[in-house]
Amino acid sequence: MSLIESIKELVIKGWKFWNEENRLCYDAPLGESTSEVLAQLKQHKASIIRLLHEKPDIFNIYSLSHGQKALWFIWQLKPESAAYNQVSSLHIYDSLDIEKMRLAISKLLKRHPQLRSTFPKLSGQPIQQIHQNIQIDWKQIDAHSWDETEIHTRVLAESKCPFDLENEPGFRFRIFTTAQH
Repeated sequence: MSLIESIKELVIKGWKFWNEENRLCYDAPLGESTSEVLAQLKQHKASIIRLLHEKPDIFNIYSLSHGQKALWFIWQLKPESAAYNQVSSLHIYDSLDIEKMRLAISKLLKRHPQLRSTFPKLSGQPIQQIHQNIQIDWKQIDAHSWDETEIHTRVLAESKCPFDLENEPGFRFRIFTTAQH
């Protein structure tokens, strides 16, 4: 088992790690900080501090709820399915400030960690990994030359794109603009 996997196993058990002025700090559940675990932490202290500095959200992981486990299991059976995608389509008949829309979506992502989560495996079991700094999967598509049928076809095609839950957050934003700029 790698160092990262070992530390993640501890985090799932309730340990918390942070770096304070180049010192490795931790908080462990009662009875979990055995001399063996502490010796391993001391041995790899520099590597753990480096990990915390380079990838601050690497240990921002959680066990899955029963509902998340059920959805993950179904996704494992048919990862190419888009059955659980939620799609909304709006036709706005006024001007839209695209940058303000992007900012609003960015704030939405910051407020809701579920939208920034992936579900990788740890020791063969799925976990929730919350990413702090993630880029919005945003596409602005120029559709001004398309008719309503073409727009409907393209929106439907976007809605059927599956997510890779282990490697990418399950949030995408597509905006089809029909007015010429």
